[in-house]
Amino acid sequence: LAPLLDAFDMAPAERDGRVALIGAEPPVMTVALDRLALSDEEPGPRRDRSLETRPDVARVRFIDDGNDYQTGSVVVRGPVESGGGGVDRDLPAVCGPALASALARRSLQGTGQDRLT
Repeated sequence: LAPLLDAFDMAPAERDGRVALIGAEPPVMTVALDRLALSDEEPGPRRDRSLETRPDVARVRFIDDGNDYQTGSVVVRGPVESGGGGVDRDLPAVCGPALASALARRSLQGTGQDRLT
């Protein structure tokens, strides 16, 4: 299910004892640092950063609905070459090139966001 959830930008969650598919955008919550109960022994918030290089090229194979259900593929290149190589994804869905291209663009974005913990 992971490639399908990525393609539709969704995430599974439990709601009322059932599995629900929700938009993958996490809710944003802002908390002022002076409102946190910080320990005197421990340092304050820590910034975690993903050090993986983002891929330069994403290739996605899918079942092409406009070509007699044959295997189709799309290739999306990033704006600049970063030396991150390429990533290959298989989308087990009957769809068109637009949905496969969306998955390829999301794959190029990677997890390069900073996170405070």
